Amino acid sequence: LAGLAVVGSFWRDSVSEALRADAAALLSQAQAEIESYASAALAYATASLELSDSEEARRLAVKALWQGPTAFVVNDERSWEIGFTPDGEWLVQATDEVPYRLHVIGANGSDHLLEDVHDGWVRVVMDSNSGLFATVPWGNAEPWALWSAPEKRLISKWGSGLPENTRGYRLDLGRRRALFFSLEENQLVVDAQGFDGSSDRLGTIPSEFSSAEFCRNAPNGEWIALGDDHGVHVVEFGDHELSRPLRLDQLAGSVTHVACDPRGSFIAARYDDGLIRVWDKDGRSTPRKIQGPPDIVSLSVTSDGLLLEASNRKGDQIETWVWTLNDVEPILLRHNDLGTNNGYSGWTINSVQPQVISILNPDTKIRLWPLSVPADAEPVVMQRGEFGGTRRVRVHPSGRWFASSFSDGLTLWPLARPYRTVIARYDERVGNLVFGPEGGWLATSCISSMGSVRVWQLEGHALPPGRVVYEEGPYAYGIAASPDGNHLLLGTHRGGVHLIPMSGESPIELPGTVQTAWGVTFSRDGRYAAASGTAEDSITRVIRVWDTGSREAAASLDLGEVDYGGLLHFAGDGSLFSSTTAGLRRWNIETGESKILNDAPVGRFAINSDDSKVLFVHQGDTAGTVYPLGIAVVLDIRTGMVTPLSAHGDRISSVAIDAAGTIAVTGDADGLIRVGPINGGEPHLLPGKQDEVFDLAIDPKGRWIASASGTEVSLWPMPDLSKPPLHTMPREELIAKLKTLTNLRVVRDPESSTGWKLTHDPFPGWETVPEW
Repeated sequence: LAGLAVVGSFWRDSVSEALRADAAALLSQAQAEIESYASAALAYATASLELSDSEEARRLAVKALWQGPTAFVVNDERSWEIGFTPDGEWLVQATDEVPYRLHVIGANGSDHLLEDVHDGWVRVVMDSNSGLFATVPWGNAEPWALWSAPEKRLISKWGSGLPENTRGYRLDLGRRRALFFSLEENQLVVDAQGFDGSSDRLGTIPSEFSSAEFCRNAPNGEWIALGDDHGVHVVEFGDHELSRPLRLDQLAGSVTHVACDPRGSFIAARYDDGLIRVWDKDGRSTPRKIQGPPDIVSLSVTSDGLLLEASNRKGDQIETWVWTLNDVEPILLRHNDLGTNNGYSGWTINSVQPQVISILNPDTKIRLWPLSVPADAEPVVMQRGEFGGTRRVRVHPSGRWFASSFSDGLTLWPLARPYRTVIARYDERVGNLVFGPEGGWLATSCISSMGSVRVWQLEGHALPPGRVVYEEGPYAYGIAASPDGNHLLLGTHRGGVHLIPMSGESPIELPGTVQTAWGVTFSRDGRYAAASGTAEDSITRVIRVWDTGSREAAASLDLGEVDYGGLLHFAGDGSLFSSTTAGLRRWNIETGESKILNDAPVGRFAINSDDSKVLFVHQGDTAGTVYPLGIAVVLDIRTGMVTPLSAHGDRISSVAIDAAGTIAVTGDADGLIRVGPINGGEPHLLPGKQDEVFDLAIDPKGRWIASASGTEVSLWPMPDLSKPPLHTMPREELIAKLKTLTNLRVVRDPESSTGWKLTHDPFPGWETVPEW
């Protein structure tokens, strides 16, 4: 028995070791996939956890989730045309290789193959009010067909090649007919061909409209708008005849582009002077006006009528302008440079979020551009591995999903949560950052031979790129915002301390002896500004205080024998906190006296609004970092109690605390940001760039966390601290949760070089939007 026990123990150890080796191999594959295909990385990390629990696999899963929306593979059939029904219950997919097939996919994940009637590619046209859709073969092929998505059946088909001299067509699915526009003797003739084979000439449109610009997305077969040298006109399609053209304007000037509200209530027209006018369909109201871009190639309205878009093409580069039409006057939301046209469908707009989803650029990536971020912010990037080109993107009517067709399949992506926004990436290292008093803007300083300060607007519409408010060198270090938001205070390397007006006026150098200043701050009432650092001799450590009104020195405090001048923070009572290697001090700036609150070496620190709690880095290892690393510690000013936040690790480089003193945010030397309760417990993880987190700031309204890491400035949505951090869930619960966030799976494959292959479970549908 003893011998059997030894053998059993050896066998168990061998199996356990093999499982750990497999888990490590899967984790290595996950790491390799993390940048190109985050959903695959999530699947590999999950498979690793199934074999062996590890902190590394848990963190890697979280990192994959933060990369962007996760993929849900519907099928692997080569696809092109796709479309959701208006009620969002069905998704139609047309494949583009033999055999050419039509799928109707339900919100519950069901997949129905329709009757096989086409032997080539088809265009899918959705009815705007029902579950009907038509399929129209590319070129001049036959037959055309009408389908019901809810009933998953063919309603009718008809041989309807395009009539001779056809200039275009519209499908009137509600009345079961197609409208053809043909040019005959300089007249635009409109014929209605019923899906039952009947034919009816509705009438002619006068010759002056023969070269007019038509609405591309007019309501299905009900009416169209035309623009020409004489203005904007509306023509309605009756059952048996056309209406007389109704002229909406009496303006001089040519109309170059026309777009119709698909709901049928208004028309947008762009004139040759660049002005865009938005007309009610009956022309009775004064039009709303937009000063549009000088040159455009298209004008369009989103399906819900909420957004208007103009686009331009310069060579292969695409620019777009998007306005909201919700308000009395249209408001520009964003001007985007979307990238390079790759010959496919280009992009679409999610008007619910709102955001632009683009498949431009000659790669297989999908880019998601939020419309509420600064113009120079980077998009969220998604990719379905090394698949072929992306063909189409279509947004679900709820705005909470979008579908993408690939040359290798159909995929859905959830849009239920915000992601990190990289608002800047530079060639120079980012130093410090600070939010404006109400969180309406963010300012950063850059550490370079030509140190600069940039400011990004974070509230409002059509947010501009970051603007430079200081670029006179040398290195820009500490930065602070005045309580009224009208000034920035900047410390530099051997360049003194500068007061920077946000109005754009020239910076003002404050007099005094602080030549290299890392720590700067304003008093709560804005009366004083202070800086700590070294004097002209580069040896003496001092704190200098100025009266912001007179710009004259108000106090000079001797820091004594310390390694560096440290950071500063004014308390509400006018006293001044400073951090040094000798500890955390509180100064009376009138008497020059100070009291040591904690004698541990203090690096970065932050204080809440009522000065009751201090979060600081207790210095430890100093190798390879600008500020010494250490553990995060909370000091209760009232009681003197010191509480280490051990769950945040021991390589902390930067800290931030919210105004209420309930949330602690830390950044470490490896780029990991942790967000948790100030009283301890496991923090949420925000895995960023693999570089030291040099500075952190919390939006005063608690919406965002800003981080500076290497050359990158990022905005992170504040995690929901009422929920436990994902990576801390019990192993089985965590695995189950991760499997709801993508249907990609990893299974053993003896024929693969790695012993594993990526596959997917059946598509679960889109009734439930996965969240984490």
